[in-house]
Amino acid sequence: MHGNILLAAPRRFGKTSVLYNLMDEPRFNSKIVHTDLESVTEAAEMIVQLLEELAKDESFDDSVGKIGFVKKSWGFFRKNFEELDLHFAKVKLREEIREDWQTKGKEIFQRIAQLDSTVIFILDEFPMMLDAMLKNGRRNEAKTLLRWFRSLRISPAMTKQNSFCHCRFNRD
Repeated sequence: MHGNILLAAPRRFGKTSVLYNLMDEPRFNSKIVHTDLESVTEAAEMIVQLLEELAKDESFDDSVGKIGFVKKSWGFFRKNFEELDLHFAKVKLREEIREDWQTKGKEIFQRIAQLDSTVIFILDEFPMMLDAMLKNGRRNEAKTLLRWFRSLRISPAMTKQNSFCHCRFNRD
């Protein structure tokens, strides 16, 4: 199981409901990582959102949880803290990732690609994130993010059976 899925339809057409069904009943020994990117305005923040979702599943502890720059924040994400503590951990990690988000993001996806099971990433409201980046004067970063993400998706290291990330982009 590998490839990309683009689910495009008008608003209120049921795209998210279809994907919630997939989340409720994963198939082929797959793991689902869902994140809502509607409020995200920069690439580093997207990486942090993905890390937060990965930390909710202990099966990523030995892969993603062992990455050097992630180790400190991983514990924050794995435990139930007050919202203020979680917000602080996310802000601190985003600051650490911001200058080198491409390399650090790639390291995360490479670790995931080494897992035995398929990991399906559902990136909800991806176009809204890009739109917010454009409106906040981050046009070059948005273009870089799209090119970087495409290079990851087509990389031979990322497309081997049982390790590729399926991506879902919601569209208005």
